[in-house]
Amino acid sequence: MNARKAYEASVKAFGPRAGLTGGVASTLAACLIGLGKLDEASKLLAQIDIPTVTQLAGDPDWGAGVTLLQAQISFRQKDYATARKDLDAVTPVFTRKDAEAYQKHAVESLATELARVQKN
Repeated sequence: MNARKAYEASVKAFGPRAGLTGGVASTLAACLIGLGKLDEASKLLAQIDIPTVTQLAGDPDWGAGVTLLQAQISFRQKDYATARKDLDAVTPVFTRKDAEAYQKHAVESLATELARVQKN
């Protein structure tokens, strides 16, 4: 997995709390979520120094992406209350017209899935 190699290289070169490492950790966590490795993804997300990555990225809303990933983990773990809380927190960020299409789609998909399971 290229994301894992990039993460390991960043940890080695810059340290685990560096901004670049946090950005790569977020990408690796997204891959791990897709593979169902939720505990590993959650641990990676918890290690990210969000203010440092936010400063490096120049995006004041960068941390919302981490919260969205955490919501996806909570949903897959059937912790729907936490997933809903996290989703509600990031929805204003990812429904703006300048939000990335993939993030808008992730928010919409998670909202649909939450509505489906909470309906039953």
